[in-house]
Amino acid sequence: MRRRTLLAGMAVLGVGGGKAHAAGAWVLVAGATGRTGRPMIGILKSKGFKVRAMVRESPADDLGADETVVADATKPETLAAAMKGITYVVSALGRGRGNSGDVDDAGIVNLTNAAKAAGAKQLVLMSSIGAEITSPTDTSVRRPEIMLAKGRGEAYLRRSGLPYTIVRPGGLEDCDHGKSGLKIGMMTVVEFQAGGRPVICRADVALVMVEALGNKDAIGKTFTLVGDTSAPVDAWRATLAAMKRD
Repeated sequence: MRRRTLLAGMAVLGVGGGKAHAAGAWVLVAGATGRTGRPMIGILKSKGFKVRAMVRESPADDLGADETVVADATKPETLAAAMKGITYVVSALGRGRGNSGDVDDAGIVNLTNAAKAAGAKQLVLMSSIGAEITSPTDTSVRRPEIMLAKGRGEAYLRRSGLPYTIVRPGGLEDCDHGKSGLKIGMMTVVEFQAGGRPVICRADVALVMVEALGNKDAIGKTFTLVGDTSAPVDAWRATLAAMKRD
């Protein structure tokens, strides 16, 4: 398919509905230029999805998506066109270089509202271990205001009525997915630190988020995710299926 860059507010044409995976459902990737968003695009394509990459400005390189749309989660008026024809939304947004400080809370609120208004079937959100803290003076994290913002974004998504999955990864590193075991659970930041701050490949986070799409075993669940070299590569799937919903 010829790849296109679309401005938010322009009509999105030629977007089919379809079923998930092989049938080619459309997925919007928010945060597509980030270090988790980029590998997520390739994983989605390998699973048969059609991908629309959402970016704040046109990227200098080819992201590999079917379409690219310019929109900003902190500007809700830009999101309706980005969502047109979308079945699923995955968010790898985070407070990074050049991002507004509102992206973790107001940005997720806006993304949730736009996804729900567009009739999306699910939003899969990348958050972080530490998002469970409740005090701005919590010393267990370096910047509690960021984790509190992530927690507010999570809470809004849970209350929204939109089907969701929330993934809280541990320390992130750049490496290939599917090479190591993973550990799913409900690890607090204190437990994470006491356990040696286990890391996880960004691409493995992306893989788990993609596998959550349309997956009844993942809907309505919040869980932490870290690497575990002692675990079989696919053992996390049974753990996720056994978890209770929020």
